Amino acid sequence: MGHPLLSMNPLLFVMSTLWIREHNRVCNILFKKCPQWSDERLYDTSKLIVIGEMISIMSNEIMNAHTKYSLKLRYEPEILQTSVSIPLANGINSPDELLFATMWPSSLPDKLNLTSLSSLLFGNNRQLFVDGLSNIIQLMISQKMGMITSNNDGPATEPLTKVMLKLSREKKFQSFNNYRRHLGLVPYNNFYSLTKDKKLAVQLKNLYEDIENVELIPGMLVEKHKNGVVSSTNMAISNNLIMTAILSSPIGSESWWKQDTFGGDEGFEIVKTATIKKLICYNLIDQCKSFDVKLKSM
Repeated sequence: MGHPLLSMNPLLFVMSTLWIREHNRVCNILFKKCPQWSDERLYDTSKLIVIGEMISIMSNEIMNAHTKYSLKLRYEPEILQTSVSIPLANGINSPDELLFATMWPSSLPDKLNLTSLSSLLFGNNRQLFVDGLSNIIQLMISQKMGMITSNNDGPATEPLTKVMLKLSREKKFQSFNNYRRHLGLVPYNNFYSLTKDKKLAVQLKNLYEDIENVELIPGMLVEKHKNGVVSSTNMAISNNLIMTAILSSPIGSESWWKQDTFGGDEGFEIVKTATIKKLICYNLIDQCKSFDVKLKSM
């Protein structure tokens, strides 16, 4: 797939395949409209359209499902181009912090109904070719996301969680409460307020003695959940990174966010109306006739 991480597990492999197909689909649309364009121009313009689609889907669908805010987020960069100044520093000071902000293994399921996920990791994607892309996507759509919490790692994800904990200690990451302070969140003053679980609070007290000693990774795993699969600190770190990346993209700038950047009205419309359902259905042989695609709220 061009990068080893994209073949690390079948879920990434599937999404990478869909986006490659989408790029080729957009190339075909542009070629029919502008047959005089060179291959390079077709490739570059399609790439910009696909980046725009990714931003639109992340802002308009995934972030809304992830946050469950009552206010619905929508990517409309023209609103920000002249009236609002956005600070673009995301507070991520090292590549290791970036890893912890974006890669949480506990959310992976143990199985995809047909087989153990651990048997498919690290490039072993044969099952995708046996069952076909449509069938695997159907399993992904119907599969519940794992909650990012303590005691919820299976054989496929426990080794990676251990590596992340070991790395955070080697890099001498700040405490969980210090990260909350840095994010503008109120630090926890005792173990029970952190977990809302008496038994777990006692275990943590025996392990750490003081709430200020709780490490970043364990803190994010034991933190109480208000709703969904992600705790408030986890959400604050990941959302800060994601939204900063979206708002700082030149795609949304006044000089780029226009028809010419995307090859005309049709390309611009593809960007602004992009959805997960369109991404999947336009790039499968059966065109989603066999199942319905809906983004489930996490």
